[in-house]
Amino acid sequence: MRLVVDSLCVSYGDKRVLKGVCAGFDTDNVYLVVGMNGSGKTTLFNAVNELISADSGRVFIENSDGSADAGSADASVLCSLGDAGFKKRLFYVPSDFYLPEYMSGVEYLRFVLKWYPSASFELASVLCRVLDMNAAARKRIESYSFGMKKKIQIIAAIASNADFVLADELFSGLDFETVLLLQEIIETVRKGRCFVLVTHDAGTVQKYPGFVSVMRDGCLERFDGGPGQLLDYMRRAGDIDGKVRQVERYAVSL
Repeated sequence: MRLVVDSLCVSYGDKRVLKGVCAGFDTDNVYLVVGMNGSGKTTLFNAVNELISADSGRVFIENSDGSADAGSADASVLCSLGDAGFKKRLFYVPSDFYLPEYMSGVEYLRFVLKWYPSASFELASVLCRVLDMNAAARKRIESYSFGMKKKIQIIAAIASNADFVLADELFSGLDFETVLLLQEIIETVRKGRCFVLVTHDAGTVQKYPGFVSVMRDGCLERFDGGPGQLLDYMRRAGDIDGKVRQVERYAVSL
């Protein structure tokens, strides 16, 4: 299966944030989206998940072996943005917490997973155990730390068995050991599924270097180089050296 974004445009007032974004995300893979703050990454995810309305373009899921071009008439479209079944195939983990803090972790998992036909409560239970959330899952979410809130969202995302998981800064706020564990868990469960991750973390890029796209000025482009080349590209795009020289001149003047 493939999640297809075809010529997606989004504006906030007079500001055009997404400028005809085109992309395809196939199951069995982990994709990374990187870019400077304000480049449109979160807007893209919000539009794909119907949290905001697009000005134009299409988002759909096709049953494709990868031989058909995105949007091709030969592709078998399973569902499109706005269809009743579309949301059941996607799970979104936003960077901000939209959690019902009056619920316990277990209540939250039951509430969320009931919307996903292939969800596994047994897998959720195992994930709670290996992520050290067994005791916390019985407590209200309002008592959770930042990392615990992130964990309960990740548990729901993985246990949903949704075909496509889109996550904005999935590993932020988590300790190093947990990040390593989750990376291995994703490798274990990604067969038949697709994970699309927005990240600013160099370590995540090194873990998943195969499918990296760069969001810049409202456009999404595939990056074919390695992690080192991506680092050099981002340094140039953000004029990092020039900005450091400005600080250096000021620091020297002191």
